[in-house]
Amino acid sequence: MELDIKFDEKDMRIVQGAFAKLVQLGKSDGITRKMANVLREDAEDALEDERSPKGEKWEDLDPAYKKSRYAKGYDGKILHRTGLLMASLNIDYGDDFAAVGVSESYGIYHQLGTKKCLRVRF
Repeated sequence: MELDIKFDEKDMRIVQGAFAKLVQLGKSDGITRKMANVLREDAEDALEDERSPKGEKWEDLDPAYKKSRYAKGYDGKILHRTGLLMASLNIDYGDDFAAVGVSESYGIYHQLGTKKCLRVRF
């Protein structure tokens, strides 16, 4: 799954300026790796707290689905039924990028939503 986050021009200038200062000070080693780890931690927190990256609470599950889910023994948090989604969080980084994603193919459906699946951003 790949989802790009766009910054407005002002935010981008701030980020670029911060990177330039770090490079100038010789403190840029591993910065994108560290950023990727922060992104992963934010995604883990969102899944754990059932909130979007902006802090908005997720919608409750449909009552009928929730009842069906509980009947099958899944009484935990939203998107925690098997734990595979959280376990599949991974990072990638390079000289000029930092990214977090999931290797489970269904992650994109939760991120964007479908006709049958609520949009649950993490």
